Amino acid sequence: MSNIVTQGSRTRNFLRILVRSAWTYRALFPLMELMNVREQTRAYKIWVRYLLWMMRSSCSRRKKVIWMSAFAPVELAYAADAVPLLPEILAALVSYLGWAPRLMATGNSLISTDVCSFYRCALGMAAEGFLPEPDVIISSSYLCDGANKFFSYLAKRYGCPHFLLDPPYHGDNDAKIYVKDQLDDILKGMAEALGRKISAEKISEVIRASNEARNWLSKINTLRKAIPAPFPGSEGLSYLAGMGFVSPGSEWAVRFFSS
Repeated sequence: MSNIVTQGSRTRNFLRILVRSAWTYRALFPLMELMNVREQTRAYKIWVRYLLWMMRSSCSRRKKVIWMSAFAPVELAYAADAVPLLPEILAALVSYLGWAPRLMATGNSLISTDVCSFYRCALGMAAEGFLPEPDVIISSSYLCDGANKFFSYLAKRYGCPHFLLDPPYHGDNDAKIYVKDQLDDILKGMAEALGRKISAEKISEVIRASNEARNWLSKINTLRKAIPAPFPGSEGLSYLAGMGFVSPGSEWAVRFFSS
């Protein structure tokens, strides 16, 4: 029995090293390009390239890493020239690959099972060392009540700053001013925590890219109304939705949605 436990521990350690190594994703890039050579959907290829870029950049620490809730504006991370890492999206990807049960078991041992399964799976990944540590955490009070406590817990676990965006339910002028002031405060806090200046020019560039991608996404949603639809709903709920969360504000989003 002890030999089995030791072997299992060695396997986990090997996987942890493999997942956390930037060289893994550098090596995977040409392999995935070869595997996808017959894939006719250009957007899917861009999605795979983005995932490899995200993990390579964050694991190599070439860029600062910002953990964000799924409904926090990732444009903030791109404005700071950082990599946004969304635990909910990674949990969905892990579940798709069939790796969630063991990670969920780890998460269940650390946090109440009343918390969303996305977060428990993500916590399992974090606790087992599969995710690059965050330099900053940003979460939004919209949409999930459990998100803020989850990300607050992670900030304490990693000893990093946690910024909360609290958008109101109504969109009147007072609400817009309230959100604007919060975004200004978060940008200032990020700049201080990351030790870098976030320029107005960079923010404008990110907003331009985000708006361009949004225009393309609007056209895609119009096309999806056609009968028959140009692509199945399974794609709309997988990599299309995934890129809708992780890429706005980047040129990745423009390339993806325009394709």
